[in-house]
Amino acid sequence: MKLGALRRNISSNLINGALVLLPFLLSFYFLYWFAGMFDRTISGILAPFGLGKELPFGIGIAAGLAIIYGVGEISKFFVADRIKEWLERLIESVPILGSIFGSIRDITNYLKNSGVSAQGRAVIVTFENPGFKIAGFLTRSDLNTLPTKDCLDDLVAVYIPLAYMVGGGFTVFVHKNQVQDLDMPFDKAMQANLSAWMLKGG
Repeated sequence: MKLGALRRNISSNLINGALVLLPFLLSFYFLYWFAGMFDRTISGILAPFGLGKELPFGIGIAAGLAIIYGVGEISKFFVADRIKEWLERLIESVPILGSIFGSIRDITNYLKNSGVSAQGRAVIVTFENPGFKIAGFLTRSDLNTLPTKDCLDDLVAVYIPLAYMVGGGFTVFVHKNQVQDLDMPFDKAMQANLSAWMLKGG
């Protein structure tokens, strides 16, 4: 094998190997970071009792998952709703923090309800001038309660996420006739949007 061909072969294999390993490495790195974050949090809570430094790595994420599961179970009870509403009002009364909390809460409620609600549908929006289509998510079909004097009777709100920017995106208000359903589940459509529609099978 000639030297040039050998170099191209080595370079091609290195690139292919990196592309194969990259999703696994990034996923495991995120899991490692997530576990470390929970470990540091749990260790900080238990430090005053002299127990934090004795915990093995990974116990934090196990405790965190247990806490999340427990909150999910408790949230089913009526009294939990009253406590949750009281805490929400308390946080929302704090300037700036209340606005941030309200925005995050609305997004999580939207994601939580997207599987069963008519809202949160994956859609394709057609713009005839200049002539292109864009994928997004129908977030609101009734805009009459918005604080504006404009007539919004025939408009809907569509959220357009930006590729590779989790949480980034913008909202457009378009005519209902411009919107068509996309035959994809919400999670698959979101994954496809965030990967610039390079999702396999998307």
